[in-house]
Amino acid sequence: MDDTLHTFRSNALQWLEGDERMFDKLSALFLKNVPQQMAVLSAAVAANDLQGAELQAHALKGAAGMIGALEMRNHAAALETAAMAGETELLQQHFKALADYVAQVTEALSRT
Repeated sequence: MDDTLHTFRSNALQWLEGDERMFDKLSALFLKNVPQQMAVLSAAVAANDLQGAELQAHALKGAAGMIGALEMRNHAAALETAAMAGETELLQQHFKALADYVAQVTEALSRT
């Protein structure tokens, strides 16, 4: 198993009380929903729609937490904070970091 996926699974299973089937279900939901969420976030960031970016970043933060992708959750939280503060330059930077990490998470989960 990929080290990254092992880390996600280990993190998530701590709060899922070892329920592997639930992790698999949450991973499938992540793979189904996150691409659309990222597309909406990308549009919001491109349009400097701070409220839209904040809402999508918050949703992605939750999705990341559900599968134990703590670094992704941190990137989404930083983007959410930048949006709340109206920091459009930081918003762009955090979006890039989040998008790169989402790609890594998606690739790791897709290999299962």
